[in-house]
Amino acid sequence: MYKTTSLTIGGTFPGGIIGVRQSSGEYPRINFEENYRDTTFFSGINIYGSNKFIEYLIVENSLSYGINVVGNSNILDHVISRYNYGSGFLINGDFNTLNYCYSYRNCDASIYSVTANGFLILGEQNNVFNYCFAWDNINAGFNYARIFNSSELSYLHSGSWNNGNINVFTGKYDYDNGNTLDKNLWTIKEIIESDPNFVSNYYNKKYSIDEALLEKIPVNEWISYVSPKLEGDGFIFGNKESAQGIDVKRNSLYNVAFDHKGGGFIDKYNHKYNAYVTNCVGFGNGINFRLPYKFSKWSNNWSWGAKSGDQLNSDVSTEKPKNVNTHRNSFYTVRDQIVKAVTANMFPDGINFDRVINLLS
Repeated sequence: MYKTTSLTIGGTFPGGIIGVRQSSGEYPRINFEENYRDTTFFSGINIYGSNKFIEYLIVENSLSYGINVVGNSNILDHVISRYNYGSGFLINGDFNTLNYCYSYRNCDASIYSVTANGFLILGEQNNVFNYCFAWDNINAGFNYARIFNSSELSYLHSGSWNNGNINVFTGKYDYDNGNTLDKNLWTIKEIIESDPNFVSNYYNKKYSIDEALLEKIPVNEWISYVSPKLEGDGFIFGNKESAQGIDVKRNSLYNVAFDHKGGGFIDKYNHKYNAYVTNCVGFGNGINFRLPYKFSKWSNNWSWGAKSGDQLNSDVSTEKPKNVNTHRNSFYTVRDQIVKAVTANMFPDGINFDRVINLLS
């Protein structure tokens, strides 16, 4: 594990960083900063150039975004970004491609702002997310928030789950699921510092935050400030000010979104996009699909178990599979395999949701 404050890659000549697999099977970690109360906010890795690449690397504990891509035509391949005080990945440039990237447990939740996503997209043109996965982030999984022109955005073969869940960051989610306490979260570090009995209580089957503080206020008070701000969406397709028109394309192919507080696949505004949505699955979200589009292509999309019904134009609809519990468990099995590998500092090549999507019937 290498510790530093920030790294910057610039220029236009091809080049980048490749992590070397260790004898243990793990991949290198760059730990950028552990003091989340520093007054200066650095992104972990900044790519200001073009034709750059980052491969087989783990980024963690940045004081801002884990990886900030400002340049164009860059490739991120097999990268993990986690525990940052900001979104795991920020994509500002154009024509960038992310393959097999994983972003989880990023949290900037304060009483003032909640903006940390798995992937935050501000680039205008042709950014592609292929086999990328986001979970347990404080705000959203994939958040398109560009407010100006945008030509094309593609979410392909990707997954998003359990984003916007405040219980992840107080330890309750892991406690309820019988998991080890995640001491890598800055929120848990502050809880432990303020309550010396928290850890022993946790492992003695007693979960209590009554004596704990976050940001120098009682945790329950902190929750009351933060929780209403959480969007908790899976895949966001547009911002309020995003450009509209038939030249603006949205592609969503073989994606799955589940167990979100908010929407699975969502556009809160009546955008006029040229949208292609096929083989997508939403279940257990507040609302699975809210996409008020006239679709260029809509086929084989599945939805069940939402708290609210889908909001789609009348000319399209979703399907509900038979044997819902069996299919749900299949998705959870893949989820658990991905989480197990990534938290062990490895890349789960070949583990994705394509096969279980194809089994739906």
